[in-house]
Amino acid sequence: MSATLFLANFAEFDSDAVEELKESIEGVARIVALPNFGDYFPVLKPFDLQGIKRKAEIYFGKLLVLIEDMINQRLEKRTSVGYQKKRTMLETLLDLNEGSEYELSCYEIKHLLLEEEFGSVCHWPVECYTLQWQL
Repeated sequence: MSATLFLANFAEFDSDAVEELKESIEGVARIVALPNFGDYFPVLKPFDLQGIKRKAEIYFGKLLVLIEDMINQRLEKRTSVGYQKKRTMLETLLDLNEGSEYELSCYEIKHLLLEEEFGSVCHWPVECYTLQWQL
């Protein structure tokens, strides 16, 4: 899936970014697997006694930063001389961002890619249907 979206296969790279990505995805998977007592006792929800919301914000924040870095790298490559466009979802979304037909911001692109690439950690069957519907 990562190759389709970004033209990058995360399984092949051995770098700090991939390790950070792996750590963030594993953290999100751990968090969504935990039972949240705030769901069972709504009075406790604002207190976040287990720290689930705080941890989720940290991990999802890291994922958003990684996606933003990928977007910025692609935008830099697109301005270089001799760059040939790739047929990826990221390229298509950036084309939509630069065009005048649709109003698609980088913020929306970032969150869409987060959902498409890493949303499967939370609800894997829904991702397939969401992607099919969007295409």
